[in-house]
Amino acid sequence: MPTGADALADEARRPACTALPPPEDAEVRQLRTPLDIASLLRRLIAEGTPLHLSTPEGALLGTRLLAHDGVRRRIGFEVADAAAPQLQALLAGAEALATAYLDGVQLQFELHDLLLAHGAAGSSLQAALPACVLRISRRRSRRVRPAGAPTAHLRCPDDPGTALSLQVLDVSLGGCALLLPHGQPPLLHPGQTVPHAWLELDIDTRLQFTLELLHVTFMSTDAAGLRLGCRFADAQPQALQRLEKYLWRAQGKRSG
Repeated sequence: MPTGADALADEARRPACTALPPPEDAEVRQLRTPLDIASLLRRLIAEGTPLHLSTPEGALLGTRLLAHDGVRRRIGFEVADAAAPQLQALLAGAEALATAYLDGVQLQFELHDLLLAHGAAGSSLQAALPACVLRISRRRSRRVRPAGAPTAHLRCPDDPGTALSLQVLDVSLGGCALLLPHGQPPLLHPGQTVPHAWLELDIDTRLQFTLELLHVTFMSTDAAGLRLGCRFADAQPQALQRLEKYLWRAQGKRSG
């Protein structure tokens, strides 16, 4: 019978638990109210759900959530070995992400202000209470990875004078994913709305949408940046009809 530490180590070795972008057929919802987030975190604690903490540089640590302090706005994770190299790599990273699975739905939330705390009962890894938790589940409409060099042209909501041209990673009738290259300032943030964005998918398909940025996720370590998951906030029937024709053509080319 494996020990608790062995079980966590086995979970941490699973490659699917690295901080990769959501699957192509995923649907992402945001939990932002303190009541919803507190309820979810307390359930993770009560059920002893395995969590995986990761960084873009490749650090990966298996753990469980032990504490939720709404007054101090802190959470605490189990630490099996305070000297573990993966823990030290996690603490040294500039960014970190927590991932778990509950009822078949993937949960993700960013970790900030990480620190290792020592007490009479042992060590724990503490972080700031997350302000947003993503629920990533399977979607009904499958996304398509466009061929060629599809591009989204938009302006930064906080600085309309700044124009961006970002690669379109995938697209569906409900939204799209864009690539924000490494080294480019993070001008877009979850919750922002970007009006009058133009999507140039091919020579015959140029569509205008208002984009709502739902989430920003780390790409794999060999990729070129961050993945911006967007929803079409005010899709017009004519634009959706043209997009649907494009998706049929794209799917036909891939299967042909």
